Amino acid sequence: MITLESSTELMDYAGLLVTPVLAVLMAAMLAKHPVRWRNAAYYTALIIVLTVGLGILFSVDFWSPLLSSLTFLLAYASYGFLAVSCLTSRMRVLGVLLGIPLVIGVLAGIIGSLGFVFFDGNHGVLSSQDKVLSSGLVCEDIEWSDGSTVPDDGWKNMVVYRKLPLGLRQQMWSRLLDEKKSVDVATQAAIDQCLE
Repeated sequence: MITLESSTELMDYAGLLVTPVLAVLMAAMLAKHPVRWRNAAYYTALIIVLTVGLGILFSVDFWSPLLSSLTFLLAYASYGFLAVSCLTSRMRVLGVLLGIPLVIGVLAGIIGSLGFVFFDGNHGVLSSQDKVLSSGLVCEDIEWSDGSTVPDDGWKNMVVYRKLPLGLRQQMWSRLLDEKKSVDVATQAAIDQCLE
């Protein structure tokens, strides 16, 4: 059974394969345009990459898995566009260095897509329950399946989020099974409330 989470996972893997091709096409199309258009495209791509990079650094994403996937793919295509643009300009060494993550992404896309096909997408979220805590944080209790037919053959993940404007959320704490991490006092109080 393919769920929304597994379909966005497939979209991520396919995107890792397609976005480098889109990056080459974007760079080729802009090569024929005036310098001010190319500069505007470079600055726009750089702003997109930096914004999404800061979001990843501070554990901020969208509530919707689809929007999170599309945002990541937009940033990845922008990054690829910058790498290809450096390769075609006088900054070839920088272009090669920027191209290494693109090659790794293509390999990850191939491996991930093959794994998705072989396992038939028969994994993903079995159940997810949100609990709004008194501190305004949201506790999400997620039960995942690994695709087997054994009922308890999966894992659980508990995540505490802070709601942000514009449909964004910031992950404050996450626990997979019995993994323990140190957190601040307010987040620990929210976790204790979540476990009740």
